[in-house]
Amino acid sequence: VSTQSTGTLVSHLSMRSLKFRMSLTSQIFWVALFLSSFSLVQSYVVGDVVRCSQRSVAGQMRQNWHDLQAHFCPYFGYKRKVNVQLRDAIAEGEPYRVSFSFGEARHLIPWITVSDGNTTYLSHLEIIFHHKDGKIMKVKYHTEYQYEGLKDSRGLSLEYSWVDLQDKDTTIGLAVFLLSSFSLSFFVMIFTFIHFQFESTTSERSGQLPVHGKGLGSVLSSGGFQPADLPAFEPNFSNLSGPLEPSKND
Repeated sequence: VSTQSTGTLVSHLSMRSLKFRMSLTSQIFWVALFLSSFSLVQSYVVGDVVRCSQRSVAGQMRQNWHDLQAHFCPYFGYKRKVNVQLRDAIAEGEPYRVSFSFGEARHLIPWITVSDGNTTYLSHLEIIFHHKDGKIMKVKYHTEYQYEGLKDSRGLSLEYSWVDLQDKDTTIGLAVFLLSSFSLSFFVMIFTFIHFQFESTTSERSGQLPVHGKGLGSVLSSGGFQPADLPAFEPNFSNLSGPLEPSKND
């Protein structure tokens, strides 16, 4: 019985150890996969070609993704305009939409109407890349339409623009610093003004006893006591009738 109990205990401990190792291995795997997702984000240097793919829908027919040639793709950090050739010609009275993806399909631009099938046509498309430290963070776009008829049934005017988020963050930080400095200076000036007014009021209230016809406040404000503030002393000899004689007691 003792031998069977010992064997059961060893088997139980072995199973628990195996489950723990499997759980630990699984956790390490998911952590490694999570960290590798950051390293897979492609970094660029100025002038690198950013891969671009395009797909379209003409009427009820949808085309699959296909890569654009390098001279139609954006160059990292360069603002440029290109005239992208569409796979299908835009037919009168037929809606046409197009979609783009950039950087190994990491950044997708949804369906954009090139023609609504009536009289509205896409005349210009600007794609704006927001980047930081050589990585494309997000992609936005801006469209302009014309209502004067179709000029080019296969061409699409495309413009690539770039926004450096690092410079933008620096500008925002400088603006916040200047605003904080201005606010602090303004509050210091207000506090100094109020403090000065309070001291002036206190000094005027404490000097209301007259000093030779003048209030203490006015004397202090004029620079302190001056000899002119004291009455002049003049001897009076009008009561003397004759020459001074020594006293008999002397």
